[in-house]
Amino acid sequence: MNSQDWTHEVVATGEVHSHQIVRRLHTERSQFQKIEVLETAGYGVGLFSDGRIQHVAGDEYIYSETIIHPAALLLGDHCKRALIVGGGPGGAIRELLRHRSIETITQVEIDPTMIDVSRRFFPHISQGCWEDPRVRLEIADISDFLARNGERFDLIIYDVSEPMKDTPASNLFSSVFFTKIRAHLSERGIFVTWAGSVGPRSHELAASIHRAMETAFPHVMRYVCSTQSYGTSWLTLGGSNHPYEPLQLGREAVDRAIADHIQGTLRFYDGTTHLHMFNLPKDVRAALAQAPEHATGAGIHFQPGTGVQP
Repeated sequence: MNSQDWTHEVVATGEVHSHQIVRRLHTERSQFQKIEVLETAGYGVGLFSDGRIQHVAGDEYIYSETIIHPAALLLGDHCKRALIVGGGPGGAIRELLRHRSIETITQVEIDPTMIDVSRRFFPHISQGCWEDPRVRLEIADISDFLARNGERFDLIIYDVSEPMKDTPASNLFSSVFFTKIRAHLSERGIFVTWAGSVGPRSHELAASIHRAMETAFPHVMRYVCSTQSYGTSWLTLGGSNHPYEPLQLGREAVDRAIADHIQGTLRFYDGTTHLHMFNLPKDVRAALAQAPEHATGAGIHFQPGTGVQP
């Protein structure tokens, strides 16, 4: 196998996940990261940041629906004002705009090159989301944005890359920063972030982010989905001041909520999927209880194949 024709992404010690490259459509190094647009053999056009997969056309709907709809439906009619940190090619914004209650979405992205590349190569994912009058795009560091903005949001979404050292996300994953995020939630608001792989040999980042979330928030929801292009099961967390009990919603209740609140047809998320996602496997529950102590304070820095660095 010619390594130049495949991506090579370490997911755990001694384990890699690869996609065959059909064409290299674009490569650009911005102020913050190396951005690549690659056409893969199995999943179509994909977005890669510093060699790490972000989204691919073939299954981005799983990630985008998962990070948006469970929390937005728990909020129901209270889901009016949303903040998206990062946002990549626009899939999360696209899904949030489906909710009839949404009045405003603020996207804060630090890297203008990421927006330019997304507009050029991923219109099939964004589907015109940046032209919607409810969406406001601000190019800024999220730390600066929060410091000068007193607005509170009903839903805050982290759609950012992994917190590797010297990357834009390197200081965003800690109990200290999550506490700053919490201060910008409305009374019933929910903060949602992906937390990473929960594979048997690759759960340390997820466990560390989970512990930081439990330090910063009085209530934390946990759910898992399998995004095939990532090569692993993926944990998502929701932090809030208000207690939410997603498993109290039965299959029929979730399906009714989808019909009442969401425009169009979803491809992944429904009542059956909801119950599956929120019932975590036993080994995942055990792994999340074993996070290192350093996860609660300073930023979590992730090194693929090595784990979490304090």
